[in-house]
Order: sequence, then C-alpha cells, then structure tokens
Amino acid sequence: PSNAKASSNRYTQYGALKAIDGDLNTYWESNYSTDKAPWISIEFDPAKYDQIDYMVVYPYLPYTSKSNGLWDDVDIYVTDGAGTETKLMSYDFNQTINPVTITFEQPLKGIKSIRFNVLSSYNSNTPGTAAAERLYAGLMDVKFYKKDTTFEPLSVFTDWSLSELRPEVTLEQIEAMPVELYRTLAEQLYYGVYDGEFRICKFKAFP
Repeated sequence: PSNAKASSNRYTQYGALKAIDGDLNTYWESNYSTDKAPWISIEFDPAKYDQIDYMVVYPYLPYTSKSNGLWDDVDIYVTDGAGTETKLMSYDFNQTINPVTITFEQPLKGIKSIRFNVLSSYNSNTPGTAAAERLYAGLMDVKFYKKDTTFEPLSVFTDWSLSELRPEVTLEQIEAMPVELYRTLAEQLYYGVYDGEFRICKFKAFP
C-alpha cells in the first residue's frame, strides 16, 4: 500500500499509516464517536498491486484478551481506477483477536483503494452509560496478497499427498520446477530414494 487515511486519528502516534507499516507493535486508533462509523482507507499503487486475491487483517492490538475497538460488523468498499467507490462486501469479524484471512470471490484488479467502514466494535464500558455509546476502532495491520500461479503442483504429482509422480513427468520438467521444496521431493521420487514408509499410513488407536 502507498498510503492510508482515516476518519480520525486519536493521537499522532496512532495515525492511519501505522496500519500499513508492517510492524505488529504499532496500530491505528480512531477518536471516540457517537454519530458515525469510523473508517480507514488503504490506498494502492496500481502498478505494484495489479491484482489482489486475498488479504490478512490483524486486529487492533496483540492482546490475549478483548480490547475496546476490536471490530464487529464492517462494510468493505473498493474504489476502482475511475475513482468510483462501491460496496464490496460486509464482514463480521466477531471481535476476534486473531488474524483474519479474507479471500475475494473475484480478484480485485486495478483498484485505487479499499476502505473498512466499522459499524460496530467491542466496548467494555458499562451498558447504559455514555461511555458505552461510544464507537471507536483500531487496526494493527493489514496485508494484501496475490496468489502464486506460477506453478501448479498437480501438474507433476498425482494428488495433494505429493507421494507419487504423474507417469508422464520427465526429469527435465522436475529440474525446471521453481519451488525448491517440491523440486527436491520430486527428484527423490523420480530416483526412487524418497522414504515414504511412515508418510501415509493407517494406525489403530489403543486405550
């Protein structure tokens, strides 16, 4: 991402750019609000992000328990190359403290930005009090990915157990494999030196 903007930043040290700095010890935090949903928008350089297949959202803070600002219901919007913003989806983060992977049904291509509109979030204040009516949000980090389509393992192996080569596979094909782990395994299978005795087995349970 090239930039990040937000509806508000609680303090300078909690600015929107903290959500894209790759540091899981920093975070963005919004001001408290009672009249509108806080949002954060992540901007892209289309030349570097020509396609986005999935993203990983890292919640507010690396706590081991719930914290105010953890996301609940969120609307996600995208802005295309022409500058038109449309709603992509709604997602319930369920106040999780764990990273959330969201895979898009269709790859996002040529987008300028993606915006998270936080409709509800965790609030630990006593219900019925003014503080309990506050809505605020935070985000530790979000990362965007394109699937690696340069190599398809099943073009070499018979199935996802990766325990047998397809009969038509040649040594030349194996040596051209771009992923070292797959290439090494395929070479051992080709030469018959791979020890698969206990790799795929059935075991009986004993009390």
